[in-house]
Amino acid sequence: MKTYMNFAGFTVCLALLLLLTFGILQWLHIPAGSFLDWVIAGACFWWLLLIVTVPWNIHFEAKEVLAEAAESKQKGVVRQGSVGSVGRVGRRPKVGGIIVGCILIGKCLDAVLTFWS
Repeated sequence: MKTYMNFAGFTVCLALLLLLTFGILQWLHIPAGSFLDWVIAGACFWWLLLIVTVPWNIHFEAKEVLAEAAESKQKGVVRQGSVGSVGRVGRRPKVGGIIVGCILIGKCLDAVLTFWS
């Protein structure tokens, strides 16, 4: 739960930072694009952070569980079959996150190249 609160706090801080930066640039009459450009850029940055961070967090939490299971196995506390599924759970989000990230980056590059051609 603490991780999600940190991510929510980061989201609020990112939104405030973008709003403050855009406001200062507009106040100084420095051309910085429209507000919608800034909102879309902030949303893209947030989404890329999300699809990179969450799978790796799940992966490392699964590795931690595997390490604790190995320690429990040495003590004779854990059953043999219950540890294998954690390894699969730890790998799936990482691979899925990488695939989704590549697809999204490809779509963004396609949109940019279509816009500039």
